[in-house]
Amino acid sequence: MSYSVLGADGAVYGPCSRETLAAWVREGSVTAGSVIICEDGSRSAAGVLFPELFADTDGLNWPGLFLAPFWGISHRLWQGWACLGCWILSAFFLIVFVFRAVTHEDYALSDFTVGILLYVIFVLAACWLGIYMLFRGKAAARKTRRFRDEQEFRDVQSKWERAVAIIVVVYTSLVTFNLLQSMILMMRK
Repeated sequence: MSYSVLGADGAVYGPCSRETLAAWVREGSVTAGSVIICEDGSRSAAGVLFPELFADTDGLNWPGLFLAPFWGISHRLWQGWACLGCWILSAFFLIVFVFRAVTHEDYALSDFTVGILLYVIFVLAACWLGIYMLFRGKAAARKTRRFRDEQEFRDVQSKWERAVAIIVVVYTSLVTFNLLQSMILMMRK
């Protein structure tokens, strides 16, 4: 299949092969927002049509790390559902572990080991999925073709990035406030 590129100057470049298009991406002549014209005349943004070509140019996907299940589910990625499952299961095992430890005096060491082991496995799985989405999430989201064009994708991403910034600032403020409050209480004793 051959492709043509509608340049910013209005000129049509091509037809060319996918390999030539990849070379133009590497040299910066074609961006994720460039319009690609297929043989059949259909048009699409280069980032939507060939997300794998732009995977290394996106930068890191911080919403995919900090809000992994929510970002992944909203972008129709199975990794989001898997991460949500890991969060729920790790919370379940932590709650069961704490409840059993508090309410049962005869809590066996084997129960303790199994509970902690399951908790750690699901936390590590959720972390791995978040790290995957940090590095590869944007390319995977483009492959779902949920977005009309590259501009819509970038608009949605900027909203997610603002949400992460707000959450990080609020969380950091709460942790700082609690630490200061603890230090003040310790100084009074």
